[in-house]
Amino acid sequence: MIVGTLSPQLGSVAPAELENAAFELPCPLRVRLRARRCTTHSSSHERKSDRQTLTGNPLARTEENHMKVVVYHNPECGTSRNTLNIIRAAGYEPTVIEYLQVGWTRAQLLGLFAAADLSPRSALRESKSPARELGLLDPTIDDEALLSAMVQHPVLVNRPIVCTGKGVKLCRPSELVLDLLKRLPPGPLAKEDGELIIDADGRRVG
Repeated sequence: MIVGTLSPQLGSVAPAELENAAFELPCPLRVRLRARRCTTHSSSHERKSDRQTLTGNPLARTEENHMKVVVYHNPECGTSRNTLNIIRAAGYEPTVIEYLQVGWTRAQLLGLFAAADLSPRSALRESKSPARELGLLDPTIDDEALLSAMVQHPVLVNRPIVCTGKGVKLCRPSELVLDLLKRLPPGPLAKEDGELIIDADGRRVG
């Protein structure tokens, strides 16, 4: 069983639905979702299967330089661009998914939100999106309605969301992505607006 961390409205989502969601997600996220299986009453066969799922992951066998990184990216967003620049400065070449072009599925969103400990409400892009016009800022709008709107209007999902073998985060501010990388970029490194992220000695600022 997948143990999700969605908000109460989505707490009743069938575990099988989150399990199916894993197949639409990148390799690091599929592994993280499967790692969240409930093992309280699992059989030794099930525990062995889970171990095989994890140890069989190519991510676990690769060297640090080849850690897989996936970015759900909007090139028009400064925070998203900064996040992508940090990842590349650290020596990774991520898989970049421009979600405004390819869109979302409900299963993708369920999987991403569960792995990142987000709810549809906390992942909602309120500014520079049609959220207000669609009436989605009303706190009585439930998560199912938000999910449906996000599938219809991909811009409603805040960005960027980054997936690596270390976790999944909505990287706002962009320097949160450093928590998902196995090494820091060399310094000095600054954002587009000049704000320093890594100092000249290679230390994280802030």
